[in-house]
Amino acid sequence: EAIELRGLTIEARSPLISQPNLVKNGFVERVERGFGRFITPADIEKSLAISTTQLLSRTGRIRIDYAIGGDRIQMLGQMGLCTPLVYLDGVRISMNGTSLDAIAPVASLEAAEVYRSATEAPLRYGGGLGGCGIIVLWTRAR
Repeated sequence: EAIELRGLTIEARSPLISQPNLVKNGFVERVERGFGRFITPADIEKSLAISTTQLLSRTGRIRIDYAIGGDRIQMLGQMGLCTPLVYLDGVRISMNGTSLDAIAPVASLEAAEVYRSATEAPLRYGGGLGGCGIIVLWTRAR
């Protein structure tokens, strides 16, 4: 609730504070800094996305090439379309021939972060290696 004090309005902090895992892993702090695009638990709950790739594509930064044998995630980097770095619960994963939806189904997601370049992303998630972008996924089962 907001409390008005002599022309100032003080508002309660984000409901993300009540998510201990997201506070602990730094997600809440990164949301407050504002670099990148963030998908919160509330966003996931409200979403009608049937897959993680569909949810991520709504950030406007990701392009999905749907194909038999696995969908390919691409972002527009400095050299055109390329494959971003992907982290799952803080650990970098290889996307070679693997479907993101199989690794992290949308029903298991707690939150997600999408950075279009190394300058947006925290150093711990690829920093200088993320010329094509970085996706960080957080699951509920940790």
